[in-house]
Amino acid sequence: PAAAPPGPNKGKVRLSKAEIRTIIALKPEQHPSADYLDDLAEYFPPEWIEERKRAHADSVELFKKMDDDFEEYRQQVLVSVRDKGYFEVDEELISNREKANEYVAEQWKRMDFTGIQIATPEDRLRDADGYRPYVPDQDDALVEALVIE
Repeated sequence: PAAAPPGPNKGKVRLSKAEIRTIIALKPEQHPSADYLDDLAEYFPPEWIEERKRAHADSVELFKKMDDDFEEYRQQVLVSVRDKGYFEVDEELISNREKANEYVAEQWKRMDFTGIQIATPEDRLRDADGYRPYVPDQDDALVEALVIE
């Protein structure tokens, strides 16, 4: 989609309601446990299991930092929406995003999808272990009520 019109601040662009909805919908989830590795003990040496547990712990730590950073950003968006009815980002962010989207579109065109089977929504629901549909909450209501288009 095309970038939103410039905001009142020079060099800034207001995010659309859809973009804001996407940001506020992304909430941290519990990270999976490494317990499954214990079930592999009969197939792999103890050193391998311990190495994988350390790697898992490192990943959880990294993802927690990413979640914390994003939650801080998400809260900035919510505060801005509450206070001003919109959220602005630097024009450069939009420009870089558009360039990245163009690059990805070109890469997708080069991919060979022969032999790939696509699951239907019914397959995904049937096969999903612990599938949880998104449930709108008060943050969604806030965006719907306050964001200026």
